[in-house]
Amino acid sequence: MARVVAALLIALVGSTLPAEAAAADTWDLVLGVPALAASEVQVTLGDGAVTVDLPAQTRYPADLVGASAGMLRAGTAVPQEDGHVRLDLRLASGALQGVTFRPEGVVLRFRRSAGAEVNDADVYRLGAEDKILISVSGQPELSRDTVVTQTGMISSPLLGELQAAGLTPDELASRIADGLRRDYLVDPKVDIQVLEYKSQWVVVSGEVRNPGRVYLRGGTDLKEVIAVAGGFGPEAGERITLSHGAPGSSQTTSQVVARDLFERGEQSPRIQHGDIINVERGAYCYLNGEVRLPGKQRIERGMTLLKAISQAGGLTEWANRKAVQVMPEGEGKSPAVYDPREIEKGKIPDPELRGGEIVTIRRRFL
Repeated sequence: MARVVAALLIALVGSTLPAEAAAADTWDLVLGVPALAASEVQVTLGDGAVTVDLPAQTRYPADLVGASAGMLRAGTAVPQEDGHVRLDLRLASGALQGVTFRPEGVVLRFRRSAGAEVNDADVYRLGAEDKILISVSGQPELSRDTVVTQTGMISSPLLGELQAAGLTPDELASRIADGLRRDYLVDPKVDIQVLEYKSQWVVVSGEVRNPGRVYLRGGTDLKEVIAVAGGFGPEAGERITLSHGAPGSSQTTSQVVARDLFERGEQSPRIQHGDIINVERGAYCYLNGEVRLPGKQRIERGMTLLKAISQAGGLTEWANRKAVQVMPEGEGKSPAVYDPREIEKGKIPDPELRGGEIVTIRRRFL
């Protein structure tokens, strides 16, 4: 029997499951692991997530979220340097119930939490330009690729045109199965797989590595969108602005997400179709006069006056250490004057710099 990493996981969920078909409130993720490589499977539980490390040549659903009946918020496959593949599964309404090993491979069973309902935001609904694969079990001649038209229709085997826009892949599969059952087949099994997500998207701009349009897969949050856009660029600052339109209104609202909270996982709001995400450029201050490296200084997180002076190489021997002037950005602002020696002694606070300030250190007179 294959080894499941984290003994705690085995103790909590067990290593065997009944082989009967999953109930409506469960979902079996079947991983086609080569028999000789089954011992390489590693499963790790996290906070609202499951990570599965798989050997090379493992078969798994291409569309993990679409196959999960709303139990996953996100599912990505990340190739590893050693040839393995890591599945990162973020849970929505489900929880891992157990792991078992069958002839067809390793099976992870997820169960919907008692009383939990599928959040519609976690379920992908088809729309124009989505490309899907319709598969009918045992009837390969009825399987086909098709694209949802601008009017929301698809071409279905034997049934002709059907409405697809607004339906989940499971709902569309049920509708096709009902039509085939009524006039053509006995108990048909229909599966819908989304091959290309095109109908729902957001625009990511600013300091990311790959700005542009990012296509959504349902249940997407800001963290996933930034990751798809390649992550933060080298000039990224401390603010992410999320703008979205209110339903039924031409007005837009904006939300500012602090980068430090985002990176700690404390802020990652849900994203919806049409949102605009802008990663702002980092801020700078400007040091003039008697510092060893005058010029522009990047405002790092928690930057203060003394830190900026230190980053500029420190004061020269001719610096007037009694009066360092800080001019804030903006019209009508008045400069503040600080004595670095008083800051060092803890008599006055070290002022935080937020960007745009001009720091001037004049030469002292003998």
